[in-house]
Amino acid sequence: MPPAAAMARWLDIAGQDKLASNLPKWRSGRTITAERFQHLWDACFSFIKEPVRPPAPIPMLCAATVFTELFINGSLAERNMSFIAPDHEIYLAWWERQRLALSAGAMPPTSGAMQWMPGLG
Repeated sequence: MPPAAAMARWLDIAGQDKLASNLPKWRSGRTITAERFQHLWDACFSFIKEPVRPPAPIPMLCAATVFTELFINGSLAERNMSFIAPDHEIYLAWWERQRLALSAGAMPPTSGAMQWMPGLG
């Protein structure tokens, strides 16, 4: 994986100076949406024609978001972030809360009837 500084240089060269300036903010904890991630990915690979450009690893973004919620404690602003060792019970409890929240929503998912995680688009 390239360092963030190298990615920022690539983005500057590609004329994506706004993305380049936001890269350190996203890397240090500012929220990045799947749409922004896709745009960033496309900008980094703009030198490759679209039909053969590698697709953005959106599932990896989803996994990183989930694992950050599960295993990172503290605040970047307060400089007290720490990694929580995975605990089987905590993990299962977190997934149960997610399942309950989805099933209690206005449009609870049914098997095969809804797009998976539509809010990330």
